[in-house]
Amino acid sequence: MVDHILQQCVFSRQVWYTCMTRMGLRVELCPTYESQLVQWWTEARKRIHKQTRKGFDTFVMLICWTLWKQRNARVFGSN
Repeated sequence: MVDHILQQCVFSRQVWYTCMTRMGLRVELCPTYESQLVQWWTEARKRIHKQTRKGFDTFVMLICWTLWKQRNARVFGSN
């Protein structure tokens, strides 16, 4: 369920693609429909330069948090 909300649904995949391209990251780093969040994140950060991994981790956490808040706002009608 969490993997679906954070990376597999159409809305989430569009958010990932948009954020990745705007940050100048390779589109190949975007999570796929088949991947699980932890597995994808571990593999993707290995492909990032060591100096920028902390920034990438922050980037991923912020997107996940934003997607989760968006989901809660839609389900529970809150902000």
